[in-house]
Amino acid sequence: GIHAELMDNKNYLKLNLNNELFPAEVRHAFEIAIDKQLIVDSVLEGYGSVTCSYIMPSSKYYNNDLVFERDIVKAKELLDKNNFDYSRTYSLAAASAENEKVAVIISQNLAEIGVNVSIESCDNATLLAGARDGTYDMSIGSTTTLGSPTYYMLNLNPDAITYSRVNDGELYNMLLDINLETDEDKKIEMAKEMQEKFYEQSPYIGLCFKDIYMVLSSKLNNVDIPNNDKCWEWEVS
Repeated sequence: GIHAELMDNKNYLKLNLNNELFPAEVRHAFEIAIDKQLIVDSVLEGYGSVTCSYIMPSSKYYNNDLVFERDIVKAKELLDKNNFDYSRTYSLAAASAENEKVAVIISQNLAEIGVNVSIESCDNATLLAGARDGTYDMSIGSTTTLGSPTYYMLNLNPDAITYSRVNDGELYNMLLDINLETDEDKKIEMAKEMQEKFYEQSPYIGLCFKDIYMVLSSKLNNVDIPNNDKCWEWEVS
């Protein structure tokens, strides 16, 4: 027979936002204004969890002490502190029916702090190109999580053309240091500190982890996904 099995890795749902347009405190204001739990409950129908990080939640590098708290008052204070332009309408691109639902929630949440958002539906190729070249101010994206803290390095490289047009190398340099660290305990601590900084600066806004299920045969044993680089160790009984 066959059965569905919940995988350790997740689909990481995120909001890309133009770092050149939005400074760190504005990006964080957007993050703490978003009702992430509503996205999990209404769009994912409960099959997921809220996150502040991009690292796979079962990873030893994941910072379990980092807890998201929605705070509309603080979000508005951060916008005012940064002289945010409330007169402008900001674009938010989505490339699937599910992500359009996410975009609607985000636009409603941002409206609560005075931010005007226009949702633009497009295909995925157009979205990715528009995120990179700045055509879209924000866009809904997703990727599959990994356990390593450095797998997201390219997305934080200020010298690359990223989906959030990252222009600050602090987080990238932190990942370079983590990559070079040989003491595992120190590496774990550095990774946790990096996630705190990631949440503080919100270069990308992690919305939630979407559960991934795989349909497996009951005869297939010793399956370890996403660490399937040792698939030759799988066993069929």
